Amino acid sequence: MTVPELPSSDRSRQAILDRLRSRVLSAPPLPDTAKGPWVAYDDPAQQFETVLSTVGGSCRWFDDRQALEGALREEFKAAGGPTACWLSTGSSGSVDLRGAIDRASLEPLAVVAAEGRLAVAENAAVWVDASLPRLRAALFLAQRMILIVPRSSLVNTMHEAYEQLRISGVGFGIFISGPSKTADIEQSLVIGAHGVRSQQVWLHA
Repeated sequence: MTVPELPSSDRSRQAILDRLRSRVLSAPPLPDTAKGPWVAYDDPAQQFETVLSTVGGSCRWFDDRQALEGALREEFKAAGGPTACWLSTGSSGSVDLRGAIDRASLEPLAVVAAEGRLAVAENAAVWVDASLPRLRAALFLAQRMILIVPRSSLVNTMHEAYEQLRISGVGFGIFISGPSKTADIEQSLVIGAHGVRSQQVWLHA
């Protein structure tokens, strides 16, 4: 059986592909991430606050956890809508995040507060373990977000953050840096386009 001859354009393309396949290039060596040294800020907390402000967020400081939780109760009172909270000391707010998944109860959320595991000075990112499905949804549906992080958990860089993360048992986790924003339309920055309209990070001793 005679194999039909390829058109000249197809032959040219095949010749190019054959030449590319014949040129096997050795991959360059990957950098040794254990070497460092990485950036170390004189004041990581100040660097974190500065960068967070740059990306549209804001920072508050508290001397202790008790003062922070008192301020959070006041925030919830003034929220003007449903609130949800997920902290190691317990969940509070008008919407129970431990309940059954019901998107309708999460859509009108005014404020969601959640615990952050790590805060990164170089890009103001906060790592949140959001394995709980309702917390995961609340982080994107609420109008305002408050992330609560111990000041002792501040690290300089993402390299340091990944060294500390243990994600093998985490169902869902996310780094969050500032509120939702986009500049895709006419290169004009819009805050709150696809998620929360404002974000605060509360750092405590």
